Amino acid sequence: MQEIYLCNYAGTAGERVGSMNVDRLYDLNLCAVTQLSEDYGIKDAYRLANQLVPTDLQDFLRAGDAALSAARRGLHWVIENGANEGPTGEAIHFDRNHVTLKAPIVPDTKVICMGDTYVSHAELAGAEQPDSPGIFFKMSGVVVGPDEFVIYPKNYHPKPLVYDTEMTVVIGRDGMSIAEDDIDDHIWGYTVLNDLTLRGVKDMGPRYKCFESSAPVGPWIVPKDQIEDRYNLDLTFRINGKVVQKGNTSNLIFTIPRMLSEVSEYHALRTGDIICTGGPGATEEIQVGDIIEAEVESIGTLRNPVKLED
Repeated sequence: MQEIYLCNYAGTAGERVGSMNVDRLYDLNLCAVTQLSEDYGIKDAYRLANQLVPTDLQDFLRAGDAALSAARRGLHWVIENGANEGPTGEAIHFDRNHVTLKAPIVPDTKVICMGDTYVSHAELAGAEQPDSPGIFFKMSGVVVGPDEFVIYPKNYHPKPLVYDTEMTVVIGRDGMSIAEDDIDDHIWGYTVLNDLTLRGVKDMGPRYKCFESSAPVGPWIVPKDQIEDRYNLDLTFRINGKVVQKGNTSNLIFTIPRMLSEVSEYHALRTGDIICTGGPGATEEIQVGDIIEAEVESIGTLRNPVKLED
């Protein structure tokens, strides 16, 4: 199976979907064009590729397994044949350092966050494990992508700013009031979210969780069939290369179907929505100038620099 690491990248004509493979970013639509042109000719290859492998992230996710399969065929063909250009001479892959990755979210997506989901949280608080997860929300407008700045609010600095590494579900198919047994049919894949928090200011209401740039997401989305065991993934957070948080999804109190099914009782889940499954606990303070990294095993590492608000 050809692995896909689904990116939202800034192309010359706007944002397009690609896949990061090692140090190269492959444009999935153009890979499909290149592969299809061998069998259908140049004109039909572009038409078919636009139908099979949409260039828009939301359209690609909505197309489900058909788009994923076609993208895998095209990417595999290009890699196997060492192709560098499309049928009309356009570049089909780029050096990672020369490409800007955007947050892998769709416009107006819901960012739904789960809290009190890890055994470690209850242990740290000296409390009983909860009967159900906490649920809160972040606006899509506070999302930033990989390598974008996290902005430390100047009116809050130097009070503590903390983090959480969170395995995050990406919805592929719409639904509401979804039974736990059916949830996996609605999941497209997984990404990483860094849940940033202004510690100790819950009296500020949602501002302590939903301030500007408080939700870095990325660097890409991994299809669900590439994750061998979602309940055995290491979670790691680093500040300037130093490991400051460790956890594992084996310590989740609630299953992913349980969490998503509960959310769907009150909110329609739509293609591109993301649901964060909570963080493993114990954190240190982030400082202005730090480089922070949230990593989920088998998914990826989300890196962001931190600066003080201008």
